[in-house]
Amino acid sequence: MVNQIDSVRKVVIFAGGKGTRLQEETKGLIPKPMVTIGGIPILELIINIYTKQGYREFIIAAGFKHEIIREWGERYNQRAAGVENLTIVNTGLETPTGGRLLRLANHFDEGERFFLTYGDGLGNINLPKLEVFHNMLCQSQKDTWVTLTAVHPPARFGVLELQSGYVTRFAEKRQIDNAYINGGFYIVDSKLLDTIRNESVRFEFDILPNLAEQNKLGACIHNGYWQMMDTPRNRRQLERDYKAGKPWLEGR
Repeated sequence: MVNQIDSVRKVVIFAGGKGTRLQEETKGLIPKPMVTIGGIPILELIINIYTKQGYREFIIAAGFKHEIIREWGERYNQRAAGVENLTIVNTGLETPTGGRLLRLANHFDEGERFFLTYGDGLGNINLPKLEVFHNMLCQSQKDTWVTLTAVHPPARFGVLELQSGYVTRFAEKRQIDNAYINGGFYIVDSKLLDTIRNESVRFEFDILPNLAEQNKLGACIHNGYWQMMDTPRNRRQLERDYKAGKPWLEGR
C-alpha cells in the first residue's frame, strides 16, 4: 500500500532507432526522431506535449546517429520551450529498449516514477490523468509497476485484453470491435529497472507481457488523437494533421 506518492518529474524518450521503414525520409543519415513534421523534428513535437502540461525534465535515450541528436540538443532553445533540463544519453547502437532503460538507471532516485515514450508518436494524451490513474492503481492492493496508455488501433496492430484497469494479456493481430492497443505513453516505477537482468530484453515484447501475466501492468484508456510515425504514409498523415492544427496539443 502506497501512502504518499511524489509527482512525476522526468520524461524518458526512446530515440535510438534507425527507422528502417522510413528510409525514404531518413536516407540512413539521420535517426528516426529527427524526421520532421512541419519542419520540426518529431522529437521536439513530443517534448512539446509534455511541456504544455508542466513536465520539464527530459532524458533522451539516443543510439543510432546519437551525435545528430546531441547537436540538435545544443541548438534547442530549452528556456523558450519550457524545458528545465535536457539530458541526452548514448545508450548504444543496437541496444534493445529494455537495455536502454537499464543504461539510464543511475538517472533515477530509488522509488522514483517517470514518464516514458517513443520518439515516433504523437497524441493529445492527458498526462496528469495518466499520472492520477497510475497512482490510484498503486494505492489499491495491486502492485502496479507500469501503466500504459491504451488507444484505438489501426487493424494491423496486436491488441490488449483489459480487465478492471489492468492489462491481462497481449493478443495476436486481429480486428476486434472496440479493441485497444498500446499507445506507447507510459508511467514507469524505477524499481522495474532492478528486475532487468541483462541488456538483451525488449521493453515491449519481453518486459510488458511478463508484467501483464503478473497483473502489474495498468492501462489508462485514451480516446483522443493518437498517431504514430512508422512509415512514409504515417508521416504524410502527420503532416496533414500539423497543417490542420496540431491535434496532439488540443484539449484532452
